[in-house]
Amino acid sequence: MNNYITKQANAARPIRILFVENGIGYGGAAISLHNHLSYLDRNQFIPVVVTSRRGKGYDKYSDVAQWSVIPDRLLNRTLLRLWCHRLIPSHRTANRVISFLDYMFNLAPFVLRLIFVALRKRVNLVVLNNDPLCNMGGFFAAQLLRLPLICFVRGSLANTRTIRYILNRVKHFVAVSRFIKSELMTFSVPSSNVTIVYSIRDWNHYAPHLSVKQIREEWGVSHGDVIIGITGLLIPWKGHRIFIQAAAEVLRELPRTHFFIIGGSVDEFPDYPLELKTLVDSVDTQGRIRFLGHCADMPRILGGLDIVVHASTVPEPLGMVVAEGMVMGKPVVASASGGPLEMIEDGRTGFLIPPGDPAALSSVLIKLSRDPHLRQDIGRSARASALNTFCSERETAKLEALYRDVATTQQKNY
Repeated sequence: MNNYITKQANAARPIRILFVENGIGYGGAAISLHNHLSYLDRNQFIPVVVTSRRGKGYDKYSDVAQWSVIPDRLLNRTLLRLWCHRLIPSHRTANRVISFLDYMFNLAPFVLRLIFVALRKRVNLVVLNNDPLCNMGGFFAAQLLRLPLICFVRGSLANTRTIRYILNRVKHFVAVSRFIKSELMTFSVPSSNVTIVYSIRDWNHYAPHLSVKQIREEWGVSHGDVIIGITGLLIPWKGHRIFIQAAAEVLRELPRTHFFIIGGSVDEFPDYPLELKTLVDSVDTQGRIRFLGHCADMPRILGGLDIVVHASTVPEPLGMVVAEGMVMGKPVVASASGGPLEMIEDGRTGFLIPPGDPAALSSVLIKLSRDPHLRQDIGRSARASALNTFCSERETAKLEALYRDVATTQQKNY
């Protein structure tokens, strides 16, 4: 009888989950995790979050979880690579030294401190919020502690020996789209080991009727002028160059159009913002293409736009900017690859264009800029479709069921 009571008490205890967020900046993955945790049932789950970075956005985790920051870089990787390649003639030998030093002085300390947090917080389950290669610290910590491991996969994975080794040892995967699930299955990951969960957002703040007059006045845009924007971190494959080239074409026909590039820079691509500004200076003589930098209030920013652009040059795993623009009732023009194919019905809820094609992009933008009624009709259909696809309560319930199943299965195995 006492054993039965003990088992029942253990079953009623909340599951303690360690979430490890180790992305390159406070972008889509980090925001999705924050929103997921805000919906998580605290009667059943206690979330503990470790991030390798702090700064804009990251401090919000303290509102939804027990949050700690563990830096994953005691040695600067960029300087390490430069130093080794200058001192070591052999490129192959230099890369081996770089990997050794990176593991010893970056990865190993991160893993040890992560283990300490997991033990101190008595976690039952580890969830990696990013792909396994950039989150190897979380992977090794879970392996050493013999804790079940769930990994979100938000992008394409390279077919390397390291990736294959990790994939064979992850308990379950969460794919952010059907596209990503299909890619995982090319690594011989069983379909039953992958759950598709669309990124979670709190859509209560994304209201198309938000007043846009004030923000357009702040931007100095006259009534009747069309504003076209691209949002997201300044990363080369996001297609900002394509956006700028298309903007130049549009401005030749519609000089009263405005183009905004919205998003902050990341450490991995320190020269990219300057490259973009140089390109803008070469094609825009009237200051119609502007950089707004990082913007925290995305609903307000999107509310001020007339058209939202997604221009990724490689298949986007999902593309939450597409969903955000759609929920705000904006016509979205997106690259026809990866996640956007699952969200947009071309010509009805948005427009799909070939990736890396500024001429195709400019053609659609000119069409939309000239027809406000078309923008309104597309935006209305887009909002209804996106709200149905990205139901936060439904997607959260899928994750909660997965956490319970994986944690319970692990307990039964011991």
